Amino acid sequence: MNDKYLKIVFSFLLLIFSLSAYSQKECAGQINLYNDKGEKNGFWREQVGGWIYEEYYKNGVKDGVYRMYNSKKELSFFGSYENGNMSGIWYYFGNYGHLEADAKDFAINTIRISYNSGQTWWLHKYKCHYRSYYPNGNIEKEGMLLCTEGPWIDDSVEYGEWKYYDENGNLIKTKFIDELGRSH
Repeated sequence: MNDKYLKIVFSFLLLIFSLSAYSQKECAGQINLYNDKGEKNGFWREQVGGWIYEEYYKNGVKDGVYRMYNSKKELSFFGSYENGNMSGIWYYFGNYGHLEADAKDFAINTIRISYNSGQTWWLHKYKCHYRSYYPNGNIEKEGMLLCTEGPWIDDSVEYGEWKYYDENGNLIKTKFIDELGRSH
């Protein structure tokens, strides 16, 4: 009875490995494809300047894992999209591979921020909870970040309550930033 059980398990594993190898062979090179409507579909890899972007599309909309590599081919950003919107936890890595920041709790933003003393108002696409880290792994600062398409974009702004810590993890400052960019 033991031999029969082992043969069944072995046959099952052999079938799984065969299908896996076949699947990988069939999918090799199947990147940067369009569907019949001319929309991006499936796995895409593109290089823009020194950056390499890997992302998944479903009928022209970002949906799935997102990775971005720097010019040294080191992972810089890792996150995911769900139906075209940033979701889950996004991770940002420094030049030496250490975790530099993370962002989570993405939501569509409704807070308008003023620039030029109220002359110009800007509505960023997302709001999220953002934390940056010291090289030793302790939190440097955390709070709500308003961003357009990811917290690494230059036009991201801090909003609401922000907490700042020293390298040992001790809270050293708390401030509140209002819609006009004023700190309280």
